[in-house]
Amino acid sequence: MASKPLNDDEVLSEMNKMVPFIKQEALEKAREIKVKADEEFTIDKAKLVKQEQQAIDAQFEKKRKGAETAQKMCVPTTPSTPSRGASAGSFRLHAHSNRAAC
Repeated sequence: MASKPLNDDEVLSEMNKMVPFIKQEALEKAREIKVKADEEFTIDKAKLVKQEQQAIDAQFEKKRKGAETAQKMCVPTTPSTPSRGASAGSFRLHAHSNRAAC
């Protein structure tokens, strides 16, 4: 049994039923895409923050070790004879270098 073709009014009626459904589906898909994008952004941001924190920590540790080494070089070998007038309290780093001044 073949169905008869729809007339113009029936086509319009069917289209009017379909449009809200299609719009709703599109809105739901857009929400899903946004949620997924937000989740990915949060994950990527957390990874980048962690990487940068590790890089900063490594850089700080390197400078700290360098400063400790430089300080040890300034500490006198015997308590009674300070080396070049240096004392443990006179150690400082130059502002724009990793070199220590005793």
